[in-house]
Amino acid sequence: MLASRMGSNQARLAVGRRIGHNQIPNDSIAPPQLGLCQRADGLAGLFDSTVPLSDNVNVDSRMAEKLHTEIRQDQFAQAALGLVATHGLKGLSVARVAHRVGVVPSAVYRHFASKDELLDAVIGLIRDRLAQNVLKASQECKDALGCLQRLLMLHAQLIRENQGAPRIVFSEETFSGNPHRKAAVHEIVRGYLKRVADMVRRGQEEGQIRHDLDPTTVSLMFLGLVQPAAILWQLSDGGIDVTKHAERAWQIFAEAIRAR
Repeated sequence: MLASRMGSNQARLAVGRRIGHNQIPNDSIAPPQLGLCQRADGLAGLFDSTVPLSDNVNVDSRMAEKLHTEIRQDQFAQAALGLVATHGLKGLSVARVAHRVGVVPSAVYRHFASKDELLDAVIGLIRDRLAQNVLKASQECKDALGCLQRLLMLHAQLIRENQGAPRIVFSEETFSGNPHRKAAVHEIVRGYLKRVADMVRRGQEEGQIRHDLDPTTVSLMFLGLVQPAAILWQLSDGGIDVTKHAERAWQIFAEAIRAR
């Protein structure tokens, strides 16, 4: 009986060692648990008895690994964006990003081979947030003028919460010696202006916005409502309220473009 108990204890210890060996490394983040509906939507055939269980497990594992990688990369990109806000582009380094997140530099290098790749990821993060703001404004408002006003407030919030964003998008340091990155940033701004122009055209079709105005010109004016205030906000270390300025500027802008 004693030998049996000892054998059982040894088996449990062996299982414990195996579990410990498979734990997530200290420098990684465990992906959030997906709900049942999310898993079903993401994994076609997950509950289909005709699909081998081993195949389902492999797909599930690959998706979890991809999700973990995306979360980690976004975390590093957000940390880099914060560093640019406080130290400028020259102060951005892989070592500082690692320290800000609380990992060793090698953890960052697993995802980005260099500082340049990290900066490209930050630019991608800004692009995604601008696109999300356009989508959010379109979903929350029923008319074009309401969408434009909501988008302006979201833009002001993005600048206020991510002070490094304007420094990256409108800084010569970002593009110096890198025409590919310059083209990428230009495409982000151009795409954002196009979506604003589409909102203006919608307003013209709805009879809310003057038909004699060029939508492209209006979109550039729209961007100018908050960008100068953002520059002053940076130069004064927050001495100007970007949101309040946007609210006042909107009243003048809306009156100028509104159909009579």
